[in-house]
Amino acid sequence: MGLKRWLLALLILVVVLGFIFFFFLQSGADQKIAEVVIPRIEEKLNVTITYESVSVSLTSVSFTNVKVFPGKVTKAPKKRELPFVVVERLGVHFRVGPLLLGNLDLTGIRVDGVHLRVGKGARGASIAQWQALAAGLRRQSEEDAGQKGKGKAKEVSQLKVPDVYVVSGDVHFNDSRMKGALNDISGRVTPGNKAVLQTKKWEIRSGKEAFVKADSLEVEFDFSLNHLELDVAQPTFVVPASKARVKELAKNMKGTMDELGLLAKKPSPTQPDAPVDDTSSSYLDVVARVHSANGEIIGNDGKKALDLQNVNLELLSSQKMVLSARASGGVSGTDARWAMQGAVPRSGDPSLVIEVPDLPLKNIGRLVYAGTHVDWSKASVDGEVKLVFQEGGAQWLVEGQTSLAGLGVSHERIADEAIRDFEALLDYRVVMDFEKELLHLERVQVSRDLARMTFRGELNLSRLAFDMEVNVPDTSCRQILDSIPEAMRAKLAGVDLEGRIGMALHVAFDALTPDDAILDGSLDNRCKISKFGSVLHPDDLRRPFAYMAYDEKGNRIRLTTGPGTNRWTPYSRMSPFLTAAALTTEDGKFEYHKGITLPEIRNAFLMNLKKEGMFHGGSTITMQLAKNLFLSRERTVARKLQEMFFVWYLESNFTKQEILELYFNVIEFGPSIYGVGEAAIHYFGRDASELNLLESVFLIKLLPNPVARHSVWEKGNTLSERRMKALHRVLATMRKRKRITEGEYNEAMRQTISFYKEGMPLPEPRMPVQRTYAGGNGYYEEDAPSFNESAEESW
Repeated sequence: MGLKRWLLALLILVVVLGFIFFFFLQSGADQKIAEVVIPRIEEKLNVTITYESVSVSLTSVSFTNVKVFPGKVTKAPKKRELPFVVVERLGVHFRVGPLLLGNLDLTGIRVDGVHLRVGKGARGASIAQWQALAAGLRRQSEEDAGQKGKGKAKEVSQLKVPDVYVVSGDVHFNDSRMKGALNDISGRVTPGNKAVLQTKKWEIRSGKEAFVKADSLEVEFDFSLNHLELDVAQPTFVVPASKARVKELAKNMKGTMDELGLLAKKPSPTQPDAPVDDTSSSYLDVVARVHSANGEIIGNDGKKALDLQNVNLELLSSQKMVLSARASGGVSGTDARWAMQGAVPRSGDPSLVIEVPDLPLKNIGRLVYAGTHVDWSKASVDGEVKLVFQEGGAQWLVEGQTSLAGLGVSHERIADEAIRDFEALLDYRVVMDFEKELLHLERVQVSRDLARMTFRGELNLSRLAFDMEVNVPDTSCRQILDSIPEAMRAKLAGVDLEGRIGMALHVAFDALTPDDAILDGSLDNRCKISKFGSVLHPDDLRRPFAYMAYDEKGNRIRLTTGPGTNRWTPYSRMSPFLTAAALTTEDGKFEYHKGITLPEIRNAFLMNLKKEGMFHGGSTITMQLAKNLFLSRERTVARKLQEMFFVWYLESNFTKQEILELYFNVIEFGPSIYGVGEAAIHYFGRDASELNLLESVFLIKLLPNPVARHSVWEKGNTLSERRMKALHRVLATMRKRKRITEGEYNEAMRQTISFYKEGMPLPEPRMPVQRTYAGGNGYYEEDAPSFNESAEESW
């Protein structure tokens, strides 16, 4: 080809390109997009689109500062109106050929700097407006599908929107309850098909705190907005464990889900029977998958209580289910795994099931109790627990079976020594009513080996009030004893039992109506001691024996007493008035009970509540003897349990007279004054057989607090008029209960108290008191308390 031909061809090309460029400029591509495409989008979605400037190139039109506002706006939107979205730069690409023929064929849309704002707190359109937009998109998708089905493909194709490429952007959500932010967004949207977006950094907040965040998130949804999938890789989360923070988080999430229309629709209050629109198009199907998440659980003290690792989670939301969740993971520093499954149906109660196979409680235990009295270091838990959230979350049903092992407990009110490696199986069904502040125990069964104890009843969490039934089924006595931790039965080392035992107890109390308290039950005790171990054999207490007592400074001392020793006073050498007085003030039903009387314990409990102190112990004579003979003075649960054993031991192996003989010989009558023989000499310079009625009443009146009441002896040689009246009240009660005759009463009213002091001459000896009268049967008013009075009333 010659040079002329090349020049001619080049000239023709320049002319054609110039013509095309001239025609393109005259075609007004920007105006075509603005006048054809934008109005159609506005009409279809009921929105208003504005832009700041437009520039045209050969195959594209670029808009800057594009804003999409809710609704039709006839003039420029006011500044206070908040947009759905703001796009810094929007590029629309098209084919030149169709444009030369007057048609607009879009090939792609590029979005740079897109900013989606949801909620007025995020300076964007409200959630209701976003819901309306989603409904419009869903409706338009359905209409387009219908038009294609009717053969209107050509018309639909003219409205076709190409793929949208998102280069950068972010999303902010804020409805004043929940806040969310997704930054560095990119991806591709194929209208009529689906959208896939990725973000490099995001977080969700409740209040001021972020409870979940991550550097990776992929979102996929179909263009009908009926299905949404999210894939989250390696997020981190923070979950509060405090009751207040959990309730706040649940309330915020519920409010947001309700506003988003994800919760079940309810009938109108004015038309409760009207049908509820529950069509599938009203709900958004959501599938969220979380891979290899790591997180923290924060305790009530605001400190990290637990590290969770490699958590995998799947969340589903559909027409039938507001939320369905499955999760599993591990615990930092252990090989333990856990699993969880929950559901929030659109009709019915939400539920949550947690499985914990041999989960160490070293850290998580602090969520239950963060004090120093519980040692969680070796503790572990295994089992399954189910929670059902009833009445809109006002009631929680908690049920399951959980085994606990390796727990350590150390508290001065429980036992002197720490309880180590405690283990038990819990089988429970409990309803917590937060509105009424009640705890319903439908079943709480505590099992250790083959021994079981079941609790049923109700506790009021707002005040001191409960109504409880406690049951121990017919069980081997050996199993019951072995089920008690060793630290709580230290005095029973080596003891072995045979036989069986069962118990049913009903306990009820309400601080508003204390006089209606209930303490009733039955005990079927067929136990026998087959091996005494460290416990004294009964025959050892029928000869000289040693026991621990206390001196005037509270130090432990060892005393020897028993038949044949100088400290021992045989029952036959005691004034019979001592027994009459003790059975009046200390234990009115001594001759008839088996060591424990529930009415006495009930009345003592009520009297202590009214006086706001521990003045009345409700102890029988046998209980007092058990404490003085075998136990120390600490007030612990362990001592009370062991006391019950020793009461049974005494009642099973000794006659009532032998118990009284032991009682009068080992109990304290003042500082380092033990036994009635020593007391009779100290206070009156007499043998115990010589004590008259008034002197006997005086000694027995010392018993509730003998060390403190010893001061009446220290202050003078006799009693004041007020203290004499206290003794006379006891005499009147003895007469009323027929413990003494009318003549004995009249004679005692004429008697006086004269104390003996060291250095004084001994009083003239008397003949030992001889008495054949054995009146009184102990059955005065069934609910009447023993005669015990407080120190203030008596002295």
